Amino acid sequence: MLAYSKDDIEKIRHLIAEGANQEAINALYPILGHDVELKDTVLLLKNRLAVLNKAVREGTITKEEENVERNTINRNLLDILTGLESDMENKHDSSAAPVPEPVKTPEETRTHRIPDKHEGPKKPKSPPPVLIRGLLALATILITVLIERSINGWLEGRNASPDKSLIVRLALQPAYPGIRQAGLAKVAIGKFTSLPQPIPPEGMLHVTNIPAEFAEDSVKLELHEVKFPCRVTGQSAPNLEKSNDITFYLELATVTYQGKIVDRNSRPIPNAEVDVESGLARTIADANGDYTLTLPVLDKEIILVTVRLRGKVLQSLPIGLNPDVLKEITVRTE
Repeated sequence: MLAYSKDDIEKIRHLIAEGANQEAINALYPILGHDVELKDTVLLLKNRLAVLNKAVREGTITKEEENVERNTINRNLLDILTGLESDMENKHDSSAAPVPEPVKTPEETRTHRIPDKHEGPKKPKSPPPVLIRGLLALATILITVLIERSINGWLEGRNASPDKSLIVRLALQPAYPGIRQAGLAKVAIGKFTSLPQPIPPEGMLHVTNIPAEFAEDSVKLELHEVKFPCRVTGQSAPNLEKSNDITFYLELATVTYQGKIVDRNSRPIPNAEVDVESGLARTIADANGDYTLTLPVLDKEIILVTVRLRGKVLQSLPIGLNPDVLKEITVRTE
């Protein structure tokens, strides 16, 4: 005996026409009785509707895409209702009282014609409605699964976070106006490592195509073939989650020299300015001509020293880069 009536089917059709998909599914599921295949199909449609509603709430699907998906769900529901109506009609035809065959007379029995063997085979019977409905249900399940996977894959691709980028700044400490670090630099973030980049004069690099999954991993700076030896002592942010513009503080390896500025008569030149390598480092001597000069570690033996007094150049001369030579700088004065 069927667990549904024509009124039940019409009620569900009315809900579908009003756009009440969820209510239609809720009303359809209980009347399917023990039909496991159709129940599975309805559950898949219910899950598919839930995925669609979530996408609508989160704004990850356009109105046109929403309408297409709702129409597809409605068509599947209507196909199930059509199958149920077909079952009702078949049940009704089979329950009708059979018409008794007229009793044949002996004469009719004897004259009953035997079919000719050349008439050909009988036409095959149509497959039973139950088999057709089962195949339709199976096809609906497969189509629903494929469409649901396509929607989920599309949503995942749409919601996937784009790759990130990073600005790296190098700050030398102590700061020397004339020093511009040179060499190669790269960053390591989780399992991502950038390609080595030449350090530009302004000390700023751009790193792109960083996978978003490493946003919370520590950002580390690696230096190679640098002009001035240094080490990283700190950074302004630990990872990309905090900032995509990170300054790395580099402590230069330095050497301090002390000496005196004198003229050719060994008299001190007070308040003389000492300029190394055209601005690499500068200092001013005191009233006794004594000076203290801190330089980064340089890969050279001779440096150019310029001595000025009140802005006037007294002399520029090459000097050996060692403490004994710099202990006393003698300049020519007029």
